[in-house]
Amino acid sequence: MHKVCRACFKLTSRHLTCKANGQHPGQYPLPGSLLNTNTIDLFKTCNKQDLINKSAKKIWDAIMSGEALANPQLLNSFTMLTFANLKKYSYHYWFAFPALIPSSPILLNKQPTSISQVLTLVRFNHFYLVMI
Repeated sequence: MHKVCRACFKLTSRHLTCKANGQHPGQYPLPGSLLNTNTIDLFKTCNKQDLINKSAKKIWDAIMSGEALANPQLLNSFTMLTFANLKKYSYHYWFAFPALIPSSPILLNKQPTSISQVLTLVRFNHFYLVMI
């Protein structure tokens, strides 16, 4: 198995590309790992649970180190396992989007508030326009 790309993938309105740096308007970073296998047997026998656990550990490590505060897109990572039989035009793929599940319920310190109570309309519109 070969690790082909471990970078931020860019989702545009037309396609998904792998780009090491730089972001343009209309592109959204999707950090993740693409693992390409050489044979269908490697694809089928790959320990998918281990891949999910490793991906989840990366998310947890980013949270614990504080890196996720500076770079929140790390919380939305993915793992993609692929095999492409180019002679038969046969493609096999498996996606994993790990999610952390707390071992006990999360308790709120205070009641939730409306975003309109926290942000002014001008600030909310600025935030909304930056997201578009």
